Amino acid sequence: MRYGLLLVLGLLLCRLQVCAQSAPDSAQRPGIQVHAYAEAYYAADLGTSQKQTRPLFFNFNQQRQFSINLALVEVCGQMADYRFRVTPALGTYMQANYGGEPEGFRYLFEANAGVRLSPKRNVWLDAGILPSPYGYEGAVSLFQNTLTRSLAAEYSPYFLTGARLSAPLGAGFTGSFYLVNGWQIIRETNRSPSAALQLQYQPTDKWLLNYSTYLGNERQQADTASRARAMRHYHNLYAVYTPDSKTTWVALADFGLQNGYHSSPRAWWTAHLTCRRQLAPRWQANARAEVFADPHHAHIYFQPYRTTFYGASLGAGYGWPGQALLRLEARSLRAQDAVFTDEAGAATRWNYMLTTALSVYW
Repeated sequence: MRYGLLLVLGLLLCRLQVCAQSAPDSAQRPGIQVHAYAEAYYAADLGTSQKQTRPLFFNFNQQRQFSINLALVEVCGQMADYRFRVTPALGTYMQANYGGEPEGFRYLFEANAGVRLSPKRNVWLDAGILPSPYGYEGAVSLFQNTLTRSLAAEYSPYFLTGARLSAPLGAGFTGSFYLVNGWQIIRETNRSPSAALQLQYQPTDKWLLNYSTYLGNERQQADTASRARAMRHYHNLYAVYTPDSKTTWVALADFGLQNGYHSSPRAWWTAHLTCRRQLAPRWQANARAEVFADPHHAHIYFQPYRTTFYGASLGAGYGWPGQALLRLEARSLRAQDAVFTDEAGAATRWNYMLTTALSVYW
């Protein structure tokens, strides 16, 4: 509670603006800045009228009630050869994604510090709770093509805890190497560090290509049933195409392989395509088509059901550039097996959702 009170006080006292979560940004304005963001939402799963947690999701996961998905205050500093960022936060997203962490870390959205190792080559070393290099979607939905997150984003890390070495590689390439505690965790759980790599290529202002990979042991230290490593191999690829100032296309594909304790490796994969179009100075529209396939429960456990989903969404938004955005989104999911329930409580393969949210930053 004390963390929540501090955050609310910060939101009330600061007249600020929010920075988008992104890869290392060495071009920030010098000095210390304070930013704030708040996002309230109402979500309705059309298959039930009960107040409950929506399955599959970490963002906007409470339905039939008004909730705060994410509210944060960010303090960041940028000097010639060092930088830092500390972001306390609260909301249902924080409860879902940070609930298993020690008490003192459950309200830290990000916290990291960096030093420039080579001013000539712009090589940075950052350490702490860092933004994830996987996919183009972050938890701050104001900067995303769609209101809700794709299944690819929900089941890949939003953050990593450890160290990151980043540098421009020339000819439009940028590279980052990570040594981290594990797959979206703050506290280490098995004494086996994991590694991640990100490569970005921007040939023109219209195109951005990204490849990221992860390799780590996901066996929990408390699991004494087997000493075998549960190695996870994950690969993420996406492309962002911005043909003009009003349109953004993103195509994404990823593939993961999880070694089990007593079985052969099991795979999952995802893909989606999104588009956002600015229709007028204050109006925008967006659409998404996606597939998430995990038929052998490598990543999502819905035993005995097969966890393959096909989804689509349509959304619209009205906002004031630099101030606020009100959005509405309709989303549907079709599962390979009947993992959802309808209004009568019967099993069904279909799920329909409506979500609206107001995002404000200052």
